[in-house]
Amino acid sequence: MTRPLLERLALFSARHHRAVFLVVGLAVATGIGLATRLDFDTDVLNLLPRDEPAVETYRETLEEFGSLDFLVVAVRIPEGVVLEPYEEFMEVLGPALEESDLLSEVEYSLGELEDLIAAFYPQSLYFLDQEGLEDLAGRLTDEALEQRAAELKRLLAMPQAIALKSLLLLDPLGLSEVFFDR
Repeated sequence: MTRPLLERLALFSARHHRAVFLVVGLAVATGIGLATRLDFDTDVLNLLPRDEPAVETYRETLEEFGSLDFLVVAVRIPEGVVLEPYEEFMEVLGPALEESDLLSEVEYSLGELEDLIAAFYPQSLYFLDQEGLEDLAGRLTDEALEQRAAELKRLLAMPQAIALKSLLLLDPLGLSEVFFDR
């Protein structure tokens, strides 16, 4: 008479319980050993083909600029020069960039000061050199913040406060002054 498989397995396990524990222990140890060797690559860019020119351009742009959402092209204007040639250059550069298939939208006019601060403020630390970072750190000390609070109180008490209120709400710490020098 043949016994069912599970009954035979139970009888074998009862007779050779040390061997069963040893095999299970070895299987668990092997599993843990193999699990420690697992390597997860969380970089989604590695899923893209490496030898495609478009992917290479994408990678290079991402490495150089850190983001593809917002590309800033800055034209350095020396101090004390006439701005008109640079403005004319921007009027030529802007439409040329609009013709590129790589860019979906191009804005090349400065616009209102409030719009400029709102657009560039989140990315503004990227534009600072060592001197600018030190100036910024100096403005964030306790003493400097107390002085700024007193200055805000004085500014809001003035009759011009109605015009300044929206600008002060955008930059209550006055950090944008650090970037205007750049």
